[in-house]
Amino acid sequence: MADDDAIKFALAQSDQNKVKFSFAGSSLNLSSSSPKDFIWNKTNTPVKILDKAQVFSELTEEYIGYDPLNRDRLEIRLYTAKIIPERVALGVGYGRLLASKWGALNFGEVTYDHDFGEVLGGDNSSGVMFVNRISVMRRGEQVLIIRSKFDADYFDQYKDAIATFVGSIELSNTSSKDPIVTSLEVAYLFKNDPEFKFKYYMPDNWEKVVPPDGRRDRMQFDFWNDLGDNLGNSGAHVFIIKPSGKTPKDLGPPPDPNRAENIAGYYAKTFIDNFAPDSQYRFTAVERSSLQKFEQITFYNELFKFSVDLELEDNQGTLPLIVSVMVTIGDDGTVNTSVVQTTEYSNDYRFGTKEHAEFTHQLLIDAQESYWKTRANQHH
Repeated sequence: MADDDAIKFALAQSDQNKVKFSFAGSSLNLSSSSPKDFIWNKTNTPVKILDKAQVFSELTEEYIGYDPLNRDRLEIRLYTAKIIPERVALGVGYGRLLASKWGALNFGEVTYDHDFGEVLGGDNSSGVMFVNRISVMRRGEQVLIIRSKFDADYFDQYKDAIATFVGSIELSNTSSKDPIVTSLEVAYLFKNDPEFKFKYYMPDNWEKVVPPDGRRDRMQFDFWNDLGDNLGNSGAHVFIIKPSGKTPKDLGPPPDPNRAENIAGYYAKTFIDNFAPDSQYRFTAVERSSLQKFEQITFYNELFKFSVDLELEDNQGTLPLIVSVMVTIGDDGTVNTSVVQTTEYSNDYRFGTKEHAEFTHQLLIDAQESYWKTRANQHH
C-alpha cells in the first residue's frame, strides 16, 4: 500500500470504549471502539439507492453515531445488506457502487481480501468537501457497511478515531461457512493429465460452453456465459496451451510490451469473435499491470484491460464492453490464460454486472496462482 493510502485507510485496534451493535435477523452483530463523545442512534431505515444495480435484495441503515457538538465534522453510519448471490461482488466492488451514490470524487481504494475492501469518495457540492470512507465486509450472503463521513478540513483530527473504529470491529458470529464459496462450480482443463491439470471455480450462475474443438492434445479451453446478467453481455474464456518444445528461457527474455499487448489483444479478440460473430468493433488497450504474487512462480504474467465499442445491428449504436485478460506463462512454455468480458457501467445495473464479473475474474486469477504454485512444487 502506498504511504498516502496507508494514512487514508489506516486500521488500528483498541479495547477502550467498546460499544455493541445488534441487527435484527442478521448474523453481523458486532462490537467496536467508539469515538470519544459519540452517541449512537438506532435508525433501521430501508435504503433504495442501489435498487437498480440489483446487487442487494435488502439494504438498511442501522445506526448513526456522532458527537452532538461536532456532528458536522464526523458522522459514522452502519448499514447491513443482503446480497443477490448471482450478482455477488468483491467487498471493494460494493464499496465502489456505494461511493458512486455518495460522492462524485474518487480518492482511492484498498482491497484487503475478497470480502473486505474500502473506498474513499468525496462530495463538494455543498461548498464544503465531505469525504466518505466506505468500509465493506461480506459474510456469506450478508454485508456490513461502515460509512465514515467527515469534513476534509478535520481529517487530521478524526483519522485515528475512524481507523480505530473500523480496525476494532469484532463480529459476534465467527462462523467460517460461506454459502457463496460452497456453491461454486468446479471445472477442469486437462483433467486427466497430472502435469497440466487446471482446476478452477466459477459461480454457479455461469454456464459452461465447451466448443467441439475445445479439447485438443496441446490445447484445451472453455467458454462461459453469465446467466445472471439479464442483458447477456458477460462471459469468460479459460485455456491452457502445452509447451511446443522450446521453453521461453530458450527464446530469450519475456515478450516486449508491444508484442505482449498484441498477444493479449489476440486472446481478447478471439473471445469477442465467439461472443458476437461477424460484428464490427473498435478495440483499445486501457490498462496493464503485472501481479507481484506471480513473479516467483511464472516466467511472465500480465493483466490487461481493453475497452471495446461493439457495433450493434440495424444502426442501433455501440455497446461499450471491457475485456480483462490475465496472461501467465511458465518456465516450460505452458500458457495459462483467463479472459473475462462484461459491459462498461453506463447505468447502475451494468455497474453491478461489472463488479460481479470482476469477482468472477478474481476466482480465475486465484486458480491460476494455485496452478503455478502446484507446478512449482512438482518441479522442485
